[in-house]
Amino acid sequence: MPRLMVGGQEITGVERAEVRIVHGTQREPERVPVMEWDIILGLQNDDLLAKWALAPQGTDRFRRCELVVYNRDKTQAHTWTILKGYVHQYQEVEFPAGDPGRPTNEPYIRLLIRGTLLRPEDYDGQNVMTVASGEKEGFPG
Repeated sequence: MPRLMVGGQEITGVERAEVRIVHGTQREPERVPVMEWDIILGLQNDDLLAKWALAPQGTDRFRRCELVVYNRDKTQAHTWTILKGYVHQYQEVEFPAGDPGRPTNEPYIRLLIRGTLLRPEDYDGQNVMTVASGEKEGFPG
């Protein structure tokens, strides 16, 4: 199960996390690639994520985020860090019955966190999101 930290606070209940880096198309490449995490976590009573999603432009809107993903043998695979992230999309699903791709009918939150820069000309390839390798997955034999 992935581990998510937002502004130094751990968010529990992450069920699935997908890291995406979109560079645009060959004809229209992006000046700064879109770097985002698509996260599914169990619905919770803590309102930290909802308040972050509703924060107006300003210092509370952007937070350092860290996503740690693990191998099947529970060794750390990668640590992704968005240096200045914001909530691009926030959705609470209370009755997910019949929702494709969901193994349970438990309520959940779908969160899309994106990284950003103040000015696109400042992009240097590492100042939106970084990744650090973890341990190699161990296989017997």
